[in-house]
Amino acid sequence: MKTLKVFMLLCIIAVFAFNPIKAQPPVIKGEYTYDMTGQYIPCTDDYLTGFVTVEYKIMPNLYMEKPFKVYITGTSGKVYELSQIYVSNSFPFNGKEITDVSTAIVKLDGKVIGKLHWTYHLTINANGEVTVEKFDVGWDCK
Repeated sequence: MKTLKVFMLLCIIAVFAFNPIKAQPPVIKGEYTYDMTGQYIPCTDDYLTGFVTVEYKIMPNLYMEKPFKVYITGTSGKVYELSQIYVSNSFPFNGKEITDVSTAIVKLDGKVIGKLHWTYHLTINANGEVTVEKFDVGWDCK
């Protein structure tokens, strides 16, 4: 009977001592800013002025979350609303490069005037210096 109790105690200790759950990598948080100054809006024949700052979270599964709604002014004085609707990320984000392809709905006076598509690419060399930073924009007018 004593042997059985010792065996059961060892089994209980083994169950709690060898936990197969591993800690997930941390969520990486940050932000980047797009300079939208001079971006032409073919939908209204206007140019944007100002910056759009996007806060992001890179989750352990390498999915990037960054939903946003921002307002930005055109040179005409019109105020545009940009609401992100889609994100596609091409990784690896290993501290060396990231490519982000996104789409946002663009509204003027509460009405959809088109979609804004952009691609942001960042490459960092082994010394930690940014070697490539590209930002491309495309429009689909309604």
